[in-house]
Amino acid sequence: MAYVDYTARFLTLTQVERDRDTPLSVTCYNGASSATPASGTFTLTNASGTVVTTGAVTVTGGAATYTVTAAMMSGQSFGPGWRVEWSLVMPDTYTHVFQNEAACVRLRYGVQTADIDLYDLHPELASYIPSGASSWQTQRERAWANVWALLNSKGKPPYRIVDRTGAKQIELYEALAIVCGLLAGTGSEDNKWTRLAEHYRERATRAFETASFIYDDTDDGAPGVTDRRPAVGSLWLGSSGRRLSAGRLV
Repeated sequence: MAYVDYTARFLTLTQVERDRDTPLSVTCYNGASSATPASGTFTLTNASGTVVTTGAVTVTGGAATYTVTAAMMSGQSFGPGWRVEWSLVMPDTYTHVFQNEAACVRLRYGVQTADIDLYDLHPELASYIPSGASSWQTQRERAWANVWALLNSKGKPPYRIVDRTGAKQIELYEALAIVCGLLAGTGSEDNKWTRLAEHYRERATRAFETASFIYDDTDDGAPGVTDRRPAVGSLWLGSSGRRLSAGRLV
């Protein structure tokens, strides 16, 4: 059988909690179609390059799954620089290796919004869910990944954010921008959904530019007010005191 170049879907880095069991999964794709592995192994390596756990995966609902237990993580240090590796026997009969960066975290940072948050602002969205879907989960996950990527690019790992209300607001506006953009389709530039998509894109950008968060920088579980920092730094040019902000969701 011919070799197929499958894609493993990792929206962000893999977060592994140290003090609780962490169920992990990965779904693989061949183009737009999901591809179910026959078997495989999972390996978790810490920031020092030491293998923390490795073992056989379980295939459930087309996805490869593995649970990292708190016992496996005992004594590990919080922080980035970890790696997960999924070695999976795929339908083409070849073993494919998929890697993703990971971090040992105190508490995982997941999707902050639910469909009801979208409906609070636009109840009519309940009638526009795409065919074959039961919710706007895919779009909300993409918004979460966009916000994660932007925060992380500024050197601020989202999993260390303690006060997540501000991040949820950014994610909500980003999700609405994505949903409205989807509904705009190939319509004219002045249709309702096109205008709303641009409106929420701007709101997401402004929310990000003015946001500040409290971070647990030392992973000690006890952040103080001195740990609050803006999401975007300020750049001052010349003597006019004009401030320029950088950062836009994509």
